[in-house]
Amino acid sequence: MCNELPAIENGMISYAPDSEGPEYDLETIATYICDDGFALVGPNEVRTCEDIGTGPLGEFSDEAPICERESSV
Repeated sequence: MCNELPAIENGMISYAPDSEGPEYDLETIATYICDDGFALVGPNEVRTCEDIGTGPLGEFSDEAPICERESSV
């Protein structure tokens, strides 16, 4: 199980296939989605709940991205 991820400013997180929080099953995929006018910046838009082998709780992979306002040209 992984704990729910912190909310992302100017966006949302979609969990699949386990969409019932606040704890998520191993292999649950968390996908970051930015609001209109914002772009995802960071290592990955998708994180996976993984067993880290140190007890009953796992952790989501990678670091959280952020949503930055898109620049108008």
